[in-house]
Amino acid sequence: VDAILDDILVDLGRQVRKGDVLGRLDDRQLRAQVELLATSAVSEAAERIARAQFDEADAKVAYAKKANATDLRTVPELEYKTYLFQRDRYAQEMQKAREEREAAQKELDRARVVLDHHEIRAGLPGEIVKVYKRLGEAVKQAEPLFRVANCDSLRVEGLCKIQQASLIRVGMHALVEPEVRGEQMTQLIGHTGAITALAITGSPINSSARDRP
Repeated sequence: VDAILDDILVDLGRQVRKGDVLGRLDDRQLRAQVELLATSAVSEAAERIARAQFDEADAKVAYAKKANATDLRTVPELEYKTYLFQRDRYAQEMQKAREEREAAQKELDRARVVLDHHEIRAGLPGEIVKVYKRLGEAVKQAEPLFRVANCDSLRVEGLCKIQQASLIRVGMHALVEPEVRGEQMTQLIGHTGAITALAITGSPINSSARDRP
């Protein structure tokens, strides 16, 4: 999600397990929204008020029916219809209150998912080899924040002499050494033939070659 990096919980070189929290994004505004939705999702106040009004209107309808069961017609027809309309309205208000509570619960579930995205977790076990952001910096959606290296399964490519190729077997242990390449620091002159011996004890360097010692 788009947010501000609020906390970094790991350092370079630290070993982490899958699911460990590496950092957190600023979620103060969303957390307040979650708390508000949580209150709305469990509150039954509106439904209880509508139910009390419905029960009162239903009692009036029952009384009007009983009173008008005789030929006296104690409750006028207009008043009786008013009781019916009120009962229907309060029944709809109860239904609306239930639907609003269910909608708040769905919004709460969605907000909690987004809130979980404010915790940056390791997707695999390994070692923290790079942190791309600093505290207070803005983070865009799907932007990398940490780099975790896992060397449990490592694929390497190596070279060997052709004479030794037949000795290599599947499953055997092998020592793989990286090829280190460096720039030439200086050039020494003095021999025109191939060097046969070299003694490095400081300065100067003693050497012998096929042309002369």
